[in-house]
Amino acid sequence: MNGSEYWSGGVIHFKPNTPVLPHSNIPTSSGFLMGQIRIGLHLHPPPKQSLDAFSGAVRRADRYGFARIGTGDTQWHNMECFVALTLMALNSERVEIGPRVTNPVTREPSVMASAIVSLELISKGRAVLAIGRGDSSVHNIGLKPATVEETRDYIIAVRELLENGQTVYRGRHNRFIWPRPEMRQRIPICVTAEGPKMLRLAGQVGDQVLIGTGLTSDIVEASLQQLHEGAKAARRDPAELEVWWAPRLSIAASREKALKDIRASIASSGNHALRSGLAGKHVPDRLKESIRRFHQEYDYSQHGDKTGKNARLIDELGLTEYLLDRFAVAGTPADIVQRIRSLARLGLNNFWLSSPGDDPASLDLMGTEVLPHIRSETATAV
Repeated sequence: MNGSEYWSGGVIHFKPNTPVLPHSNIPTSSGFLMGQIRIGLHLHPPPKQSLDAFSGAVRRADRYGFARIGTGDTQWHNMECFVALTLMALNSERVEIGPRVTNPVTREPSVMASAIVSLELISKGRAVLAIGRGDSSVHNIGLKPATVEETRDYIIAVRELLENGQTVYRGRHNRFIWPRPEMRQRIPICVTAEGPKMLRLAGQVGDQVLIGTGLTSDIVEASLQQLHEGAKAARRDPAELEVWWAPRLSIAASREKALKDIRASIASSGNHALRSGLAGKHVPDRLKESIRRFHQEYDYSQHGDKTGKNARLIDELGLTEYLLDRFAVAGTPADIVQRIRSLARLGLNNFWLSSPGDDPASLDLMGTEVLPHIRSETATAV
């Protein structure tokens, strides 16, 4: 794609009915459509690592063949998300790029539309917009996550701005008219869902869904059913939805180190997915009181801190093994390959994993000792 082909000098033109290409792990009446396994990663920008190290990690991720990469929209402990995504775009050629994830609270719809179209331009058509209700970026400025209905209104407003250049949001007229390229396809909006209501919303309004409810067979089945219910309620074909899963990743030369390093990350997942009540969340009765206490004591100021209070708290409350089984892909490269194999047997084929860790070697372990095995098995299956 060269500059003249990409830049039209006019407004964006989308075809609202253009389908997003269907991918694997979509349930149908006869089961699952199996297909190519795709792996994405979350990468930590500065100050977790230097600018040079971050740019180098992006180049390696692109070269290894990861399907997509992103970083968190978490202003309190990361560099600005769309600045980091711009660096990703400039240091890669093939991989899809987007926030993992942004929210309706800290960015007004036209600001979001402008940011994601800018990323689409800089990346030459590789942008994806993942939106959730909001987490640490919201709590740490004293605000609350958006409700499901507020999230719905926001997604619709952003989509209308991208497609039509204008919308009415919360009674205010929004416009988005600066000259921009004619896109080859609509920028996909990936709805992050960690509970039944958000899964149904994703089925109703999303192009894609990033599911963070968990990885056990009963949770997978229930999550896909709720996604289908939402799609059918909106008279949509569920097969048009691209389904991604959001496990927490930790990879190391030893299983012990990987499990030690992932505690804060699975604590974060447990907080995200279970904080809004336990109804329909498939939590065993024996753990419900510990989960409630966990949410009462969760410290957003230590969100993601490997040695912080939240990592210790899940040990103290006896939740570590449960959260590992429900949310994690962790261990040695061989463990990771085996875990992905087992999940693929459930019909899960698209994984947008959390960061592999602060050690640069973690990314290289994924790229050299996991992806080649996944590719070879996928090729054999095909």
